[in-house]
Amino acid sequence: MDPIPPKVIFRPVWHMPYCLLTTAVVVGTVVLHWFAHWLTSELLGEHFSPNLNPAHFVRHVYVQAWHEIPITLAGPIFTVVQAIYFYNQLKRSRDMLLYPCLLAPVVMRILAGVMNVVNPNDEGRISSLLGWGLYTLPVITGLFLFYLVVRISIVCQINFKLNVQNIVLVIFISYFIFK
Repeated sequence: MDPIPPKVIFRPVWHMPYCLLTTAVVVGTVVLHWFAHWLTSELLGEHFSPNLNPAHFVRHVYVQAWHEIPITLAGPIFTVVQAIYFYNQLKRSRDMLLYPCLLAPVVMRILAGVMNVVNPNDEGRISSLLGWGLYTLPVITGLFLFYLVVRISIVCQINFKLNVQNIVLVIFISYFIFK
């Protein structure tokens, strides 16, 4: 079957409306990721206090030790589900304006995996708690999400240069969020 060309004629990544859209997507992804942590902690009776590396709680002691795993996993699970959802939407519609909605969570989780060197993040902490080593779950998550980007790049004919430009844009925006 011949690939369907993208619906949207893609302008350069540095086109201002696209940059604003990407900024909104990156901010929204971060906010919803933290919201998932917060909601899970509230449902379990914990009091969440956001901190970019890592998430922690007002008391720094869990009401029950097992709460750490679902609260820590809530953000990454939401982010991975977001990536899968927008992968499927892109595959179906070929609407390139949805591409930042896939790329932002992918870059976010890969950067979080890299930051395990500094301080264990969500997947790194869970991986360690399960006795798998600090990098096992972050690598599995990162590879799976990277696969989604590679696959959609093939399906939607997104070339290497455009991918690099988008990744640089998402990292640039993320820098100002996490700075």
